[in-house]
Formats: sequence, C-alpha cells, structure tokens
Amino acid sequence: MNKAWNCLPNGTINGLHQCHPVMDWSQPGYAEWFREYPISLFGTREEAAELFDGLMVDGAGYFPNVPWMVGGGNISITRFKTGFTAEMLGLRQAQLEFAKLNNGLIFDNGGVATNTDPSFPDLSWRHVSGAIGSGSFLEWYGTFGDLNKDGTFNASKINISINGVIDAASHGYPVVLKSAPGPGTVPFPMRGWGKDQGRSEHNSFYVTEWKGPAGPVPNSSVADRAGAAKYVEEALALFLIVVEPNIFWSYAWFYGMVDGYIPCPDNMVWDNVTMDIECGMPSQWYSEFERPLGPPHSPAVCTNDTVWTREFVHASVLVDLGKSIGRH
Repeated sequence: MNKAWNCLPNGTINGLHQCHPVMDWSQPGYAEWFREYPISLFGTREEAAELFDGLMVDGAGYFPNVPWMVGGGNISITRFKTGFTAEMLGLRQAQLEFAKLNNGLIFDNGGVATNTDPSFPDLSWRHVSGAIGSGSFLEWYGTFGDLNKDGTFNASKINISINGVIDAASHGYPVVLKSAPGPGTVPFPMRGWGKDQGRSEHNSFYVTEWKGPAGPVPNSSVADRAGAAKYVEEALALFLIVVEPNIFWSYAWFYGMVDGYIPCPDNMVWDNVTMDIECGMPSQWYSEFERPLGPPHSPAVCTNDTVWTREFVHASVLVDLGKSIGRH
C-alpha cells in the first residue's frame, strides 16, 4: 500500500512526525479498493445493503494551501491537482456503487465552501459535490474556521460558505453543517479523565483558547456550558440564513456526545462523592430550539456583502458580518 500514499516526491511515507501522508488516488486499483472496502466490512452484500447508509470522506476538497493536505508541503501543485481529479472520479464511482446498493450517499468534507485558488480559479462545489453526485459536510460553519484572529467574523469566508451552501442545496445536494460555540479555537483537549475528582470514569472536556477579546477562556465544565449558551443564538442565526429541507445543522464544541449534543445534569453523587459532570451543553435544552419558526417567506437577502436577513412566519433573522452579530 505504500505506493498509495503521497508524501515525498517518490510517493513513500517519511514518518507521520515529518510528513502527513495523503492517499494518492491516481495509483492503479486504489479507487476500486476504496469503493469495495466499506462494503467488505459487512458479512455479505445483503447485510451491507441493510446497514450501510453511506460514507463521509474527510478532506475531500481542494486545499493545496493546507500543509497536511499536501504531505507537509512535499507534494507539488501539479501532482496534487492530478490526485484531486482522480479522487473525484473515484468517489463518483463509489457514489454510483453505493446508490445502486441501497441509495447510499457519500458526504465530502470540504467541498462546499472553497476559496478560489490560483491553481484552480473556477473552483466551486460543482467540482466536488457536483462531480461526485453526493452530499457535502461543511465543518465549522461560521465559527472559528471563519473568524479573524481578533474573533470577528471574516466576511469574505462566511459569504463563500453561505453562498456555496445555498447554491449546492438549491441544486438538490444535501448539506450537513457543523458549528461550534463562538470564537472557540481549540475544542479538543481533555481534562485528565476526572483525576481532579478522584474518578477515572466520568466525562472530561474543556476549551483552551478563544479568538479575540471574548472574555475568560472556559476552563471548567460550568464555563463550557455558559459559553455554549452564550453563542448559540449567533450560530443558529447563521444556520437559519441558509436552512432548507435538505440542509442540516449541529452545534457543539466537537463531535462526542459529551461535547454538547445533549443536556446533562449539573452534578451527580457517586459513592457519596458529589461530582461535576463535564458536559459541553447546559443542563436544560436550548430554549432557542423550542421557539416557533414556521416556513421562510423567501430566500435570504444580502446587503453590502455584510448584512444577511431572512424572514420566517414567526421569526426575523439578522446576521451582520461587519459587526459580528447574529440574532433572530
């Protein structure tokens, strides 16, 4: 399999600590292997048809400016573009196979909101989701990936995201959006698995960094929950600007259930020890999710490339990218 990895110019792996390996889709046989491997994980094709709904492909966009996407900088633009073209063709073949199996769907991560690159000046979702015939997953929509270093909205990046999502969805391609609370930039570290409370089994999660002057960095589960509640309206407003029946949204610090997808109690008592439950969501369901909305009166309207508005039967939505305001 070494020939299937892109890293150094000769296509070999130089160690994960020195180079992030990237699959080389132009290698003979790789697309066929990728297409069949998920199905082979099941006992039979009949079982796969019953249980296999689809596949999310991480890093499926065109990002030659991201070092780990180009093997730590060791892959030329020409070679990267050749690999990208081969990947889209391979994923298209896989999408056709999964659809034939049980209407399964591939979701690419990174294909909707793509900045124009000099090496691919007409790049859009059509070259990824459209080429594959798939859905798309947009990671960190309107959150730290779309923020300036001072924590304000990057209007250019968010406009690319919004317009890409609207355009792809209007052409029938489903889009799944992932948002995180406000200016959180590193939502990954753990807190030692509860050693501070003498237990190793309870949840552990916290945030270490904010972008800009957002206030104290959350360094406890209580602060995490307060931060999630503080920024939910901003994130929800950005979703409502684009929402359609084939656009879906999630809001949490990261991807684990503990990271904010369900309410959890403030604390629990275990063996007579009161423990704080480290969960990224408040102990009550977000009240914003319970308010009546109704269908939209029309698509969203953008003024001066910074102010997005949209009217629903029971809500008015405003996102001001110039002032970093999102409310409904």
